[in-house]
Amino acid sequence: MRFASYVGLPFEEGGRDFSGCDCWGLVRLVYQQEAGIDLPKYCETSRERIKTVVHGERQLWREIAPGDERPLDLVLLKWRPWHIGLVVRRGLMLHMKQGQSSMIEPYTSGRYGNLIEGFYRHECA
Repeated sequence: MRFASYVGLPFEEGGRDFSGCDCWGLVRLVYQQEAGIDLPKYCETSRERIKTVVHGERQLWREIAPGDERPLDLVLLKWRPWHIGLVVRRGLMLHMKQGQSSMIEPYTSGRYGNLIEGFYRHECA
């Protein structure tokens, strides 16, 4: 996986491509480019609806036990009020915070360590 090529993309609410993304747009872009999986656009998806997206698409995602996550698994976080990232490798995620460029950060420590709601794997990943 070439996760480094997704670092530094600009934030754009509702964005779904390399010119700008929100957190779901970044997930969608990586899945499309790296796994050939077209996830729903959910252009109207706001940060408030991220949990609904994952939980509403249960047929596509299954919950993964902490410690069993692998690259491309989703990291769902309880953060303002919900946020989503992608596992790069165990302990690190690629994500897009509102108003900032996409980045890779730890999810097991620091500001996100206590905010993990769960990990989810796409049925085709």
